[in-house]
Amino acid sequence: MMTCRLAKSYGLIKLLLCNKNNGRRLRFPPADGFSAFHSCSTTRNRSMSASSSSTNPMSREDATTLLPSVQDKYGGVMTEMTHPMDPSLFSTLLRSSLSTWTLQGKKGVWIKLPKQLIGLAETAVKEGFWFHHAEKDYLMLVYWIPKEDDTLPANASHRVGIGAFVINHNKEVLVVQEKTGRFQGQGIWKFPTGVVNEGEDIHDGSVREVKEETGVSLLHASTFHCPLYSLHETKS
Repeated sequence: MMTCRLAKSYGLIKLLLCNKNNGRRLRFPPADGFSAFHSCSTTRNRSMSASSSSTNPMSREDATTLLPSVQDKYGGVMTEMTHPMDPSLFSTLLRSSLSTWTLQGKKGVWIKLPKQLIGLAETAVKEGFWFHHAEKDYLMLVYWIPKEDDTLPANASHRVGIGAFVINHNKEVLVVQEKTGRFQGQGIWKFPTGVVNEGEDIHDGSVREVKEETGVSLLHASTFHCPLYSLHETKS
């Protein structure tokens, strides 16, 4: 009996037709770079494909024409590109994926491109994606499928500032004059201030800023929050 085995991995597709009598094999050239594996008999393959396509919205054939993705908990999908791909092939797969995700009722679509694949960004933008944010090693693009206004979260755009009120055992308050910044050269005395680093605790950031600006190490420290207003704002 003749069987077929379709092995698709690392950008290679090989169709192996094996005959028990002579063991001959037919090999076909590489295709795209997605990974899949399917083994079945030629007679069972037809019936299984027909039954699965009627119950599953994504058949095995569809799986090879869609971008790899995972669902998020907000009804969207996330695609992270990891392997090089021809822009024309990427465009074809992206259009097919968007059509499928639209039929499935998906909402936001996220594409994460590492910096070595940044050339695919132009293709995504032509399909309606826009830049959401970028880090030093990747670019994130997003697309909104529904017709209504999107509910996608905005990228982080704020930094947390701190000011340190430092007092010693003589009840003397620590103040500084800025060497750079908006108060440079104005003779203004102020509390040590700064910003919290990414992932840093506010308390730790306060202690660090005082040490960096004045050389003073704090023995005891606590934090509290207060509203911050500019010099030209008044509280109503």
